[in-house]
Amino acid sequence: MRSPTTGNTGQRRWRTASLLLLVLLACFCLTSEAHACPTCKEAIAGGGDETANMVTGYFWSIIFMLSVPAMIFCGLGSYFYLLVHRARRLDPTGEHRQLSILNQPLDPAHRKQLEELAHAP
Repeated sequence: MRSPTTGNTGQRRWRTASLLLLVLLACFCLTSEAHACPTCKEAIAGGGDETANMVTGYFWSIIFMLSVPAMIFCGLGSYFYLLVHRARRLDPTGEHRQLSILNQPLDPAHRKQLEELAHAP
């Protein structure tokens, strides 16, 4: 006998595979419906050296647009890595790892003053 969970998993896989196949089939069938803007379409249909230069320009603009998010992510990641590395190098013992002044014990007068500031309009 099959367990109820095994049957559901098989049906789910079949549905997912069918949906993926349907989406791919739609993409292949509807490619004839995709058109360029009229100006680009006429320029490419004209042929010549201008067409080759335009295709090269499109290629490099796509490469540039795809690389920008990766460069931003790597740049920010490197910046934050260097900040952490520098902080660890300046404090190798880890004695000053207190992140907030609120973690330290406060005298009652100072605590009341901070609470009043927090609840002030």
